Amino acid sequence: MISFVIVIILFLSKLLGLNLIYNFLFIPFLIFLFFSDSKYLIRKNIFYRIFFILLGSIFFIFFILSSGEESLPFLFFRATSLSLFYLMLFGLIPFNIKLFDFLKYPLIASIPAIFFIFNPPFFYSYSSSGSDYIGSHGLFNAFSISGLFPTSLYFAKLLTAFLLLYNSLPNLSKKIHIPFISPGLNKLLAFILLLFTNRKAYVFVFVIYPLVNILNTFLSILNNFNLNSKLISKFLITLFAFLIGYFVLQLGVGGGDYNLEKIYEESFERIIFYSQFAFNPNNFTFAETGIMMINKLGGYYLYLFTFFALVCSITISLIKFQFKNLRIFLITYSFIFLFLFKEPHTIFSPSPSSLVLFMILSYFMSTLHYSIKD
Repeated sequence: MISFVIVIILFLSKLLGLNLIYNFLFIPFLIFLFFSDSKYLIRKNIFYRIFFILLGSIFFIFFILSSGEESLPFLFFRATSLSLFYLMLFGLIPFNIKLFDFLKYPLIASIPAIFFIFNPPFFYSYSSSGSDYIGSHGLFNAFSISGLFPTSLYFAKLLTAFLLLYNSLPNLSKKIHIPFISPGLNKLLAFILLLFTNRKAYVFVFVIYPLVNILNTFLSILNNFNLNSKLISKFLITLFAFLIGYFVLQLGVGGGDYNLEKIYEESFERIIFYSQFAFNPNNFTFAETGIMMINKLGGYYLYLFTFFALVCSITISLIKFQFKNLRIFLITYSFIFLFLFKEPHTIFSPSPSSLVLFMILSYFMSTLHYSIKD
């Protein structure tokens, strides 16, 4: 019922031209997560204290340093989201599968948007008003889709959260899928939709899944010296999926000249490029990344605190590292680095999509820090 009501709300927000309705749903989602029967890793009263100490401190810093450039509601939203990000670094956000259920029907209702990439009706357009459609070129030079959500960004974050759920927590995700379609086809469809949201930075993280599967299969062969049919089939299927994904990107990006060498060159160049933003944010007049936004809104001390929290999180994860958690380790920190050092929107444009993505990544982090079993 709640999921259906959200579909109506998003439809009306597009119809009436109310751009920030979906963002404001972030607060009721967060309240539900805090006060529902969620999975907590620490006692609720301790969790609340940590959260509100962070929120109060960050909001005060933002308010002092903003000099009236942003309204108090925006500062509050961003302080809340950044507080959740810090909690996520230590796996402290409570987990409730119902949040995925609340967003299931909006996700399903957005799927037909792929058939209206050009000149979409107003409820599948980027803007809330159908007369002012704004798009950007995605895979195969198609305009990226947004569905019922305000932009492709929120749709991509939600698809990413669902894909992480499907891939890593299949037992929990059995009821959170498109009806009448197998779980495997649900994952495939979600990944195809993600390709057409023009958020390829999210897509590349999922390459970790086949790479780790290939590595695990290879190590199993070395350990057992037994080339049984199950191992061979698993290896071939994983390799085939990896190659399909690679050739889709090769043909769909840059007119067919996107190859392994190009991927390596661009990755290396961007690491150098964005590292300048990470370690010298004061040398730039704009805020391109999450860490630059933290430096701009919270000043140098909050910038240093972020690095300190990140180093502590990585240190704990390495101390408690187990090889069986390699995939979760790589995926979780890949997204964290993406949020901090590439795109700022997950942290500083809070929405239900951001909250669900934070929640699933925090759950992954808890398996690294506290050895919690799925």
